[in-house]
Amino acid sequence: MKKLVTLAILIMTLCTLTNAQNYIEKNITEFGEGSLNSYCSNIDSIVIYQDATCQNNATWHVGDYVNGTTFFQGLANHVVVTPEMASNIVIFYTDCHVTNKWFKIEFTDFEGVPEPWTENTMWFVPGSTPVLQSYYSQTLNYLWSDGSTDWEYTITGPEMSGKVWVRIYNDCGEISDTINVYYSEWIYRATVDLETNLNKVTWSTTPKQTEYISEMKVYRDGMLVGTAPYEQGYFLDNIGSDNAARNYHLVSVSIDGEESPVSDQKGTIHTTYYQDVNNNLNMTWNIPFGTQGILTYFQICKYDPNTGEITVVDQVNAAITDYTCGVNQFDGGYAVIAAVFNDGKGVEELSFSNLTTDILGIEEDGPSTGSGTFIVYPNPAKDRVTIEGTGTATITNALGQTIDGKATIELPRGMYFVKMNGVTRKIVVE
Repeated sequence: MKKLVTLAILIMTLCTLTNAQNYIEKNITEFGEGSLNSYCSNIDSIVIYQDATCQNNATWHVGDYVNGTTFFQGLANHVVVTPEMASNIVIFYTDCHVTNKWFKIEFTDFEGVPEPWTENTMWFVPGSTPVLQSYYSQTLNYLWSDGSTDWEYTITGPEMSGKVWVRIYNDCGEISDTINVYYSEWIYRATVDLETNLNKVTWSTTPKQTEYISEMKVYRDGMLVGTAPYEQGYFLDNIGSDNAARNYHLVSVSIDGEESPVSDQKGTIHTTYYQDVNNNLNMTWNIPFGTQGILTYFQICKYDPNTGEITVVDQVNAAITDYTCGVNQFDGGYAVIAAVFNDGKGVEELSFSNLTTDILGIEEDGPSTGSGTFIVYPNPAKDRVTIEGTGTATITNALGQTIDGKATIELPRGMYFVKMNGVTRKIVVE
């Protein structure tokens, strides 16, 4: 992907002084269709001749293409263009064979011309191949910071980050400028770090970028939650006991304090686990934000905290977000859901959900007996449920987000868990 960055300067070609009268002679065949032709403003004139075969039968229109002024229109063997006419001239030419052509002429010099770049820093996104390029003439002399002399300069990737300067010159004069070229980092993945059970946001690092990017700002659900050195490559976010699904984005900060545009967003997986009366472990999770197109399937895994070993119990396709199996499948470890991604580079990557640190004891449909009993009805419900019991009820959705528990509450469609006095009941709103 190329992004053209226009050098905002007036470009001019090398001046040719034909004699002491300081004018230039040209044939119409020397001008390309739609071309811009620049000349130093210290010449007296440019004389442009028709096609030699036309014998004064060519039609000309010479005007200022900015202000719309006409300087000459009609049949002629040649036309004369001078700097006094205007700095921006367009010529329409029709030869005796009724062949049309148009082109532009500019007169200028480097005095008072603004520098090529109006900004001090340019940020580009990973995967892009930006090009610094002259919008006008390619006949000038160019010298770039890497020694190249082409009229355009291609940034092939983050390894070319840093200061870029260019010197543009000809017999009229010269101009130069320097700009910082940086790549803003995207989130590589957002996951739960199984060793710490904290949310972990990671990004790619390159040796060249470490010279110019000082730190990364990490935002959770739009709020800044911390910073980390760029070369560290990750940030651990402690969200406490509220381990609901979260969305993250990044901002790269240069050594000069310049901040990049915000990165893409990626989300974590939150899994709700509950154990039913038949000793089955029921799991429900969300599709992590920002994974469309790269999410291939989910794995149901057992994690052994003592060895760090991850064993795959089963897998389901990317459209399935619930699973049930016997609790004994996870003896000696924790249950965890892993999202498997493929970014097209042939390497599969994993993003983990929260662990089963607190499996819920679930009572299924119908009233319970004994201490702490409460009733939730109707179940399944259409939109409103009623909770009857002694104590404070806590309602969470399938993403782990807490909803205020009231005696009667309206809920949108979905699966919920009502907890009171150590007992949890599953309810469904259809």
